[in-house]
Amino acid sequence: MGSNRRSAEKRRKILEAGSILFSKQGFKATTLEDIARRAKMGKATLYYYFPDGKETIFAAVVQYEVEAVFGQIMGAMATAASVTERLRAYVRARVGYFHQKIAFHGLKPDIAEEIMPRAEAELKRYLDQETEVLQALVQAGIDSGEFRTLDPGVVGRIIQASFRAITSERPMRGTAQEITAETELFLTLLLGGLLRHPGEVGSSLPPVAPKEVQPLNTGSTQ
Repeated sequence: MGSNRRSAEKRRKILEAGSILFSKQGFKATTLEDIARRAKMGKATLYYYFPDGKETIFAAVVQYEVEAVFGQIMGAMATAASVTERLRAYVRARVGYFHQKIAFHGLKPDIAEEIMPRAEAELKRYLDQETEVLQALVQAGIDSGEFRTLDPGVVGRIIQASFRAITSERPMRGTAQEITAETELFLTLLLGGLLRHPGEVGSSLPPVAPKEVQPLNTGSTQ
């Protein structure tokens, strides 16, 4: 038991050191020597826990932080009284925790530009989990009569893609008020399409008829 605790503690120190250094220096500029020095241990110890070196440390840092945040996001929904409120809580927590992490790490735009694509490549497992959560929320809203009958898979993918516009793809420099305003605007647009309004007839949105494509008039004559 004591040995397991010591191993877990050493691993945690490596991840925390890596998190700080990757955030401040970027992935390329951070060396194993830097991480070992910050964690106050030998380079050989890093290789013992992460035999493949810096790449696996970075991947583990992303997983470590995402798992903690994902647990907090899921917890934010726990007290919501309806599916609509659970979705509101999820969106607010998802966007809020992302920007809290950016602020906590003091991530500069040039560093973010370097490490975010690499981090997103490590996020696939989490994003797959999130897709399932969003689809389940939409289905629960349909079942409860709160939401219109729409394809949960499509809606879930649209929500997830929209998160990028107000998190990783928005300018890093933004006030808390601006981020909150964008989040609430997104919720207004999202729920405006999802919520079934009182007295609404029919459970699904009507299909959009395709328009006839007219030949392009190039102005040339034969």
